[in-house]
Amino acid sequence: MCGITGVWGQNNPILVKSMMDSIAHRGPDAEGMYAPANQSGNLGHRRLSIMDPKGGAQPLYGEVPTRANSARGAIYNFPQLRSS
Repeated sequence: MCGITGVWGQNNPILVKSMMDSIAHRGPDAEGMYAPANQSGNLGHRRLSIMDPKGGAQPLYGEVPTRANSARGAIYNFPQLRSS
């Protein structure tokens, strides 16, 4: 299980970190936070590493790190999808 937190419309990484700490039991293996340069909000993620324990860090960033996404889920048939 993982956990996602965030605020939008304000820059408050201290609040988001506090929310992340309060759900640490949902994702004790890793954590990450996104704070955009325009200070429009913050996104936090706690991770439980079931699959790909060394990879899978979140939030996820695009080629240009001006946007981020955080997701909860796993693609269990990734070997079949990769071979397609």
